[in-house]
Amino acid sequence: MPDSVYPSSYYLVKTGGSYLATKPFKSGSGFSECVTRTETRELDWLLKGVKNEDLGLPETQREYVWKPPQTLDLLDSLYKDFPVGMILLWKQPSVTNFRSLEGQSKGGKKPIWLILDGQQRITSLSHVSEGKIKVWFNVVNGEFSMRNNSMSDNSGWVRVDEIWKSTTTDIRRKLSSQLSMERDDIDEKYMGEIERVKAIPKANVPVAEITEEDYFKITEIYVRLNEKGTKLKKAEINLAHIVFKYPEKFYDKLQKINDEFEGWGVDTNFLLRCFVCVATNQSKFGPKLKAYLETHNDEDALQDLDTVSKNMRESVRFLESSFGINEDIDQHLIPSNNALIPLMMYMVKNRAKIPSQKHIDRLALWFFCASHYGRFSGSVETKLNEDLAEFDGSDPVEGWLERISKQRGGLSVRKFEGPLNNTNCLALYYALKQNDAVDWWSGTKITNTDQIEFHHIFPKKVLKNAGIDKHLVNDIRNIAMISRRANRDISAMPPEAYFATKIDDMNRVYDQFVPDDPSYWRVSNYDKFLEKRGENIISALNAKISELEKSL
Repeated sequence: MPDSVYPSSYYLVKTGGSYLATKPFKSGSGFSECVTRTETRELDWLLKGVKNEDLGLPETQREYVWKPPQTLDLLDSLYKDFPVGMILLWKQPSVTNFRSLEGQSKGGKKPIWLILDGQQRITSLSHVSEGKIKVWFNVVNGEFSMRNNSMSDNSGWVRVDEIWKSTTTDIRRKLSSQLSMERDDIDEKYMGEIERVKAIPKANVPVAEITEEDYFKITEIYVRLNEKGTKLKKAEINLAHIVFKYPEKFYDKLQKINDEFEGWGVDTNFLLRCFVCVATNQSKFGPKLKAYLETHNDEDALQDLDTVSKNMRESVRFLESSFGINEDIDQHLIPSNNALIPLMMYMVKNRAKIPSQKHIDRLALWFFCASHYGRFSGSVETKLNEDLAEFDGSDPVEGWLERISKQRGGLSVRKFEGPLNNTNCLALYYALKQNDAVDWWSGTKITNTDQIEFHHIFPKKVLKNAGIDKHLVNDIRNIAMISRRANRDISAMPPEAYFATKIDDMNRVYDQFVPDDPSYWRVSNYDKFLEKRGENIISALNAKISELEKSL
């Protein structure tokens, strides 16, 4: 395959299993100046590079993510002598931080080259070669496939790794037995196809080697090569910029923070957004971040990461003390983790000190309203920047609440119904906390109860037997929050039965806004029960909201 097929000023578009060179980089990007040489290499050279640990990955590379059909497409393209794209290797003498490819030993020797583009293709072929990905080739129809129950032993299927490792004589003997054919007939009909598969590791592919110290150029190349494949998130692109600039410790520290807060459902993309907010006082991955990278060293970046970590801890402590939300139940109660970012920045700006109980209550009100009313459901960057700009004033929380109130025509809750989702669960939990609700079994406050479960007050089986629509069965107004033990003990009894026989103190039930009139506990009045309990919850929420609004 001649080098000129893939000019160095072009990047590659991934189409199925094939890679096509197309669309040049913008003029002046300097890509051709980065490439020290471009030559054809046998795939076998790359596979040996993986085995010998001469090939590795820059820290910013994503994990191996290809699905079986993509590996099959790649093999089919190689079998048919279609182009499969350039491999881009970075030879950076000073690099000390790298990741191993999947299947390599962890903490192995320092690689000679880091793969900027080609990880998925190289790893897939390496796994096929080693039998980790089992791919079969059918000599009759020239098809590649993963093993399935429809493949019989005599249907002409041969493992690709066996073809690559076995002698022609052994394969001929195997096919002769499988297909009950003479070896001469096997030679005439099928060995040509076998030889084409056997030649795949000897196929030539263009390999470009880059020796470049300018991380901005390397990052642009990396982003361009990936943006047309499996789409990189904006945060992943900017993580590439940051990790190429601060390769020593930044990624490791980011991962440790991610591990610390993993129970809260955050990821490195979220934490990177927090870092950008701390570093630039705005949330967009844009010019201000680039300016920061050009003017700050790795110690500055690590210190800002420490600031994120410290103030995230303060933020989750605030959620625990103000809402009773902890990492065991946050997945059911926080509709959008983006609401944690202004909260985290509030802690940063106030050195983790909230001036008074009044400020604590108002901050809790804002978190509830921002979460319940979907403040960050769209245009996240714009809305975060609006909220961050409020720190220029005297009272950012007041500004945050006024913005939500203006958009909605008030902060009051107008309806409470619908499915069992995070938004509704947070509203129910907030109302229960304000009402000092307790577990029906132990009498322990809900916010102090371990292993809370969402209990159907009218059990699902009871409502199903009564012919109630499924969407009403799971309506949030039919949900109580109680301990796991209580939930098991109640089982599938109708409320009018278990209220009388299982609950020692009915005040515990009423504290969770269940109507105290027994007529509402009958299945025949289920629709009226939902309406009445919904009214009770809305009334409690709005009473608290009204109380806090008066302090604005």
